[in-house]
Amino acid sequence: MSKDGMLLGEEVAGVNQILPHKHKSVWDNFLKSVANNWSPAEINMSTDIKQWKGDDLSDDEKLLVKRCLGFFAGSESLVANNLLLTVARWVTDAECRQYILRQAYEESLHNWTVVTCCDSFGLKVSEVFEAYQNIESIKAKDDFLMGITTDVNRQGFSTKTSEGKRIFKKSS
Repeated sequence: MSKDGMLLGEEVAGVNQILPHKHKSVWDNFLKSVANNWSPAEINMSTDIKQWKGDDLSDDEKLLVKRCLGFFAGSESLVANNLLLTVARWVTDAECRQYILRQAYEESLHNWTVVTCCDSFGLKVSEVFEAYQNIESIKAKDDFLMGITTDVNRQGFSTKTSEGKRIFKKSS
């Protein structure tokens, strides 16, 4: 694939030819994001675990934490999937694709953070990671997120038309 600087294209991207830069600002943002690297393993959860297992939190407060974790457990996965399976499919510029890969990695860190919290607090999978199936408001939100990518993934979708670009923008 030649380095033409087009952001969206119809061909499946091959090698990410980053040089010569066509979108240097995107590359610079990628480098900034890499400099901001972290991992959930670096987070000291000892105070949180003590509060969770002690009497510091009411049952309602614990339910709120579980619902928030349940909300993010599904949505972080959906965002990462959308980036990798939908957005990256149509973005052909190498700097942009590199940034998308980094963003997907960030989403995986968020998912790992939810796992870390669940493991640290001893939460049940059904309370958090199955919330998108068991809690109607979370299911509705996840269904909405999945629905906005349907058109982009349908057979015959194209980013060459104004309508296709509008739909792509909505999904990304």
